[in-house]
Amino acid sequence: MEKNIITCEISFLPLLTTEVNRYVGEVVNIIAKFGLKHEVGLISTIVEGSPESVYDLLKEISLRMGIKVKYSMIIKVSNFCGCE
Repeated sequence: MEKNIITCEISFLPLLTTEVNRYVGEVVNIIAKFGLKHEVGLISTIVEGSPESVYDLLKEISLRMGIKVKYSMIIKVSNFCGCE
């Protein structure tokens, strides 16, 4: 039986602020503490997990960062991750 795993590429873009690195760092910390397999890149982070856990992470980012800063978040989701 095949696992139900998805990957999600997240690019978090703080708006109307000069503290971009601070807010991006906070999002990276949220992702790291969430416990999903992830890889931080220069312009995005890729996470891997069950659909429920990935969407819970996106909700957590939205709720926690939405009270701190205006943002745009670019999200790409795939169920063809090549994972075993």
